[in-house]
Amino acid sequence: MADIKIDYIIPTYYDSSVVKVGLDKLCKQTMKDSLHITLVNDCSPNTDCNYQDIIDEYSDKLNIRVVKTPYNSGPGMAMQFGVDAGTSDYYLIQDDDDCIASDDVIESYIKMIDEHKNQANIATIMGNSALCNKDFSIREEFSNDNKSIVHGRLFYRKFMQSHNIRYIDSVSWWMDDYYINLLIILTIEGTHSYINLDLDKLCYLYRPGLAGSVTDGIGFYEKLFRGIAIDVEVRKFLDTRCYMDNSIEIYKALNKELFDTMLRLILMQYKEDTIREREWNILLGYREYLLSKIGDTDKCQYDTDGGLFKNYADYLLNKMLDAKIDTDYIADNSNIDSGTLEDMYYTYLSDDEETMFNCKYNRLNDIIQGRV
Repeated sequence: MADIKIDYIIPTYYDSSVVKVGLDKLCKQTMKDSLHITLVNDCSPNTDCNYQDIIDEYSDKLNIRVVKTPYNSGPGMAMQFGVDAGTSDYYLIQDDDDCIASDDVIESYIKMIDEHKNQANIATIMGNSALCNKDFSIREEFSNDNKSIVHGRLFYRKFMQSHNIRYIDSVSWWMDDYYINLLIILTIEGTHSYINLDLDKLCYLYRPGLAGSVTDGIGFYEKLFRGIAIDVEVRKFLDTRCYMDNSIEIYKALNKELFDTMLRLILMQYKEDTIREREWNILLGYREYLLSKIGDTDKCQYDTDGGLFKNYADYLLNKMLDAKIDTDYIADNSNIDSGTLEDMYYTYLSDDEETMFNCKYNRLNDIIQGRV
């Protein structure tokens, strides 16, 4: 049992003082010698020394090092950078402003690994986590079916690598927990060769939405983008699984959702200059991917595939009335000219001419601002 090693990954962006709470907890672990701790500096503006002050303070107590991402990538990609930098058979992930729940958590994980070593392959071991206030007082404990976050979960590296379950750029900022959890579930259900184990123990104290954190600033724009990002990325993941249905109708439905999202972002750009280059480039990639799966876009019929997108009403009303964009859908499409709607839908599908839906970010701004 003592031979089991665990990579303990802490992406960090705050100043050095924030991560010390979690590290102090690790120093008290009954089996802390089993941990290889990696701080991942996600190009933080809050350190002048690449967290070397932390390494100097804790190196005589913990097996600890720091690595730095090549660019500010968001928490999900920073986690993956830390995962890729490790070599242990198992790994755990902690946010820099959270902490482990008790002194014997690591020992509990290792005992469960040892107890099941002759049984089915372990994908993950899911400990309980708790939603906490700033002072770590517990607001709500997550257990059983509520274990959807990556924190408090021990991952088996071989399982994650062999099934290519990784954090990706498009969901790195907002939906990394949900995305990874979903891919694990889909893989286990499809292969039946791995199992998830439940560790009935509070293992992780989670403080979401602290001032300055990524989750503190999620708004309508992020929710709009991440909705389609999750749908397309999960579909791309499933496309590599031979047991999944690859019906063209799936891609046509996703293409409709993507068009809806791109149009809404364009409308927001007209008024608020809110489209971000990173996200727009991802959406262009999704468009190319989905159209390649559909093949002949003549298969996309307006009446059945185009539909009367409610966002068209937003578009026409704003063009006519120069009104501020409403983030809620406008339900009544009865006065919208169907020919205009159809033209817009097929313009979106076409690659024969430059449109707002297929041009690069800078060109999009030129079109919107009337410079072309």
